Amino acid sequence: MVKKIISIILSTIVIGINILSCVIYPINDLTAIERDRINNTCYIIIDDEVIALSGDPSSINAASLLILDNINIQRAAGGLATLTQTNELMAAATVRAKEQVENFSHTRPDGSEFWTVDSSVCYGECLSRGYNENEVTTAWMNSPTHKAVIMDGSYKTAGVGIYTNDNICFIALETGF
Repeated sequence: MVKKIISIILSTIVIGINILSCVIYPINDLTAIERDRINNTCYIIIDDEVIALSGDPSSINAASLLILDNINIQRAAGGLATLTQTNELMAAATVRAKEQVENFSHTRPDGSEFWTVDSSVCYGECLSRGYNENEVTTAWMNSPTHKAVIMDGSYKTAGVGIYTNDNICFIALETGF
């Protein structure tokens, strides 16, 4: 337990340092995907015309929670239950955000589907490259495909991962049941 807590703290510090290096760097890359939980088939959705925005979050935890709070505001406005953050989806989202540096896609760098990062919990995914934690939810909500993932009433849990590389910030939202 102590090792796990220390590991989480060290990971947060290292990732937090990377996050603090974010600068405004707009890139036009957003993608959303869902997995059919019965057939394990994926539906890949790409919105080239939606702009993912960039920014400088003060900390990874605060930025992740702000994004989830903004998503939950949208869900509540639509009459849906809020998403509950889980450690499993947070861990999966963090892995997926880091993987986007190598391969900005719902396919993982090893060629497997996004949900294989943790097949017991991952069912929906929204990605962005270049963002502002205050504005990424708006960008996703302005995209019909991302909005469909966010507003899917069957999802009950979520995790948001943020990673920075070469002054470009990557966000992954993972959703589950």
